[in-house]
Amino acid sequence: MLQKLLTILQSKIRAFLKPLNISSSARLQESVNTSTEKARDRDWQNFSLSLKSLHRLHTTNYNNFEELFTDYLQTGCQIFQLETGIISKVIDNIYIIDSVNSNLEFLKPKLEFILEDTYCQEVVKLKKTIAYSNVGKMDNMKQHPVYQNLKLESYIGTPISIDGKVYGTLNFSSTKIRNKDFTIQEKEVIELMAQGISKYIVIAQKERSLQESEARFQTIANSTPIMIWMADSTGKYTFFNAAWLKFTGNSLEGKIADLWKNGVHPEDRNYSLDLYLNAIKNRQFFEIEYRLRSKDGEYRWILDKGMPRFSLEREFLGYVGTCIDLTDRRKSLASLEKQHRRSQLFNIVASKIRKCLKLKEILATAATEIKELLEVDRVLIIRLLNESATIVEETDCINCSSLKGKEIFNVLGINDYLPEYRDGKTKIINDFNREIANLNLQGKTVDLGIKSALIAPIFTKEKLW
Repeated sequence: MLQKLLTILQSKIRAFLKPLNISSSARLQESVNTSTEKARDRDWQNFSLSLKSLHRLHTTNYNNFEELFTDYLQTGCQIFQLETGIISKVIDNIYIIDSVNSNLEFLKPKLEFILEDTYCQEVVKLKKTIAYSNVGKMDNMKQHPVYQNLKLESYIGTPISIDGKVYGTLNFSSTKIRNKDFTIQEKEVIELMAQGISKYIVIAQKERSLQESEARFQTIANSTPIMIWMADSTGKYTFFNAAWLKFTGNSLEGKIADLWKNGVHPEDRNYSLDLYLNAIKNRQFFEIEYRLRSKDGEYRWILDKGMPRFSLEREFLGYVGTCIDLTDRRKSLASLEKQHRRSQLFNIVASKIRKCLKLKEILATAATEIKELLEVDRVLIIRLLNESATIVEETDCINCSSLKGKEIFNVLGINDYLPEYRDGKTKIINDFNREIANLNLQGKTVDLGIKSALIAPIFTKEKLW
């Protein structure tokens, strides 16, 4: 090619120099040197423009891969002055088009070929850039299926590699013969383009893997009865599972980030939020107990545990947490505590009484110990005899009149509840005035200044005392 070009240049130079009677040999050498320098300058100018295009490709923020691939292929077609650009992937010797820019209408994304029937076979096999400027002049390529069917004369392709393995190829081709071979600079350009595409594919694979992982997690999370939530690296809630939504009566239609804050009891909200934000700041495990509003409006005690999430590169991703309803457990513990206090009360009172010899001392000691242990305002001990109920002992009470010796048979509804007391049952009156009204005792009782009461029967020799 170069020899042919030199021959043409020599003939033209001779014709130009003949009338001027100038040494043709000197003029020829000068012309060849000038042409070579100009060609070299054009190559470097084109390479410089190509680098500017590559810089733009690498610094552009694309909304999706289709947009990115389209820009890369259109830019490559302009750089190499070729009609067709293809980004492909190769799976088990099958060549699959990912994206294409071409005037050949039959070439479409997802179109598949046997790898051996494409020019890219050598690219994948040798894992390097391959270029042809005139396939029709190559004896070993004229029978190739691509040339036989499409007459693609010029081609340049390079592997797209990920983690040292060939993912696919980036290639450009045309039915037109190039007037010169592909330069080293052009090969470097397509390799740089392939590296950029490879980078984006890796990012996409990681994002896809993360999305698939989160989808699997959400599927599992929605099938468990335990309440589960997720938050991003800023602490913003991004997911609540079906159990959490069922408990709170919420849905994912509104702002997910506000669901937790709106459901926490106002008295617990600030300290819970402070603890949560401090854990995010330090990226550490946390555990909080707070009241969360359930779907029926009741605030129930919740144990919330949050575990920080990290990527394989130790990048902080946020939190995953679980919530357990502690309300019933708390009630059970309160019941056990109550039983313990009763047992403790019995032991203390019994111990004190053993040291007393007289009934008056026994009753006074019992009333004092019960008041101290239960932390109540007043303890009254009432003696039932026939159809009377007399207060025989009382503890001191600030701003209260003494009731000792008063007859109160109907005041506490004793007559109405005698069967229950004889069965050993304890009576709790949360609203004393309402209780009096329910028993129709208004105006028939003495005002004791009592708002609520706990009444427990006393037995002696299995009889109500």
